Amino acid sequence: MKNVFYFIVGFTLLTIFVTSCEKDKDTTKPIITIQLPNIGDTVKLGADINYDVYFEDDIELKAYKIDIHSNTDGHSHEKSTTIGGVWDYEYSADFNIGSKKDRIVGKVPVPKTVENIETKTGAYHFIIYCTDAAGNEAWIAKSIVVVP
Repeated sequence: MKNVFYFIVGFTLLTIFVTSCEKDKDTTKPIITIQLPNIGDTVKLGADINYDVYFEDDIELKAYKIDIHSNTDGHSHEKSTTIGGVWDYEYSADFNIGSKKDRIVGKVPVPKTVENIETKTGAYHFIIYCTDAAGNEAWIAKSIVVVP
């Protein structure tokens, strides 16, 4: 009988503990503010895409990702391919951060060619993703144009 009593008390305490922990769960997504690039900015082949981004979270940031891909095909989000001797430029990189606020300034090169294949000019998307320590994700996209 004592074993049943201890089991019930232990189970009740465990349930209270788990329930109280769930109330404190972080469900707030990080906030991303892109200063650069601006919508419609042009970038020449062989130049850099300059970026200036602010990240903020109520508890702690974990990582951010930059994704740049062509939008000349109607925004299909497919992987880069060589079509007719022209390469759809694509860039993707992940970075770790570990604070409540952070400002990241950097640049991403846009090559004129990749393995002797000309980089395609036209519309592209510059996307920033940010994940906080609890796994909540936010993202922002800007349209840019790559010119010869």
